[in-house]
Amino acid sequence: MKDDPTNRLRDMSTRKFLPQVLTPRTVMAPVRISDAEDLWRVIDTSRGHLRQWLEWPDLITSFSQARWMGGHCEDDWHRCSDFRFAIRNRVDGSLLGLIGFESCDFHNRICNMGYWLSQNVQGCGLLSEAAYVALNHIADNALRLQRINLYISIKNRRSLAVAHRLGFHHELGVDEPPANSVYFDHLLFSKNLLQFAYPNLDMKKSTSSNSKEL
Repeated sequence: MKDDPTNRLRDMSTRKFLPQVLTPRTVMAPVRISDAEDLWRVIDTSRGHLRQWLEWPDLITSFSQARWMGGHCEDDWHRCSDFRFAIRNRVDGSLLGLIGFESCDFHNRICNMGYWLSQNVQGCGLLSEAAYVALNHIADNALRLQRINLYISIKNRRSLAVAHRLGFHHELGVDEPPANSVYFDHLLFSKNLLQFAYPNLDMKKSTSSNSKEL
């Protein structure tokens, strides 16, 4: 019988949640409605930074909307359609950002990857660290995906550098953003998980507090 990752997700628990995923400095767990207070605080304090690359921060203007966001992410888990994880500091549990796999097409084993970090934790390699483990443990081992697409603003140099370190390749001539995006300056990158390699990622560097990168 052909392996169906949605069935595997349903069997993991009654709420269809993957267990926590650890990196050297972070812990990732599925976004829940109970994350609303932390989501609201981080989005509100980083709004000016996030709106440079993302359209949705200006739509989350109150705690109730952040609570809706957390509930929406939780509902997506139940539907096995999108899988978003809160990235938290492994020491104090503070919310650092989100990372997830969206618009999953399990027939073709393709999905889009998205992520963002709080403005005050930029520049220390946390995103590279979390994305490396998310691709390996979640996208490859758990969801059994084969291709990951990543849309990045052409002006977001740090995110472009993350894609490079993780071994994503720019799809020449395909610069259209996702259908729900209001921006038109994105570049499309992709990664084939059947060729799982990170030629430009130094995990020792990405876990160093002196590393000036996402």
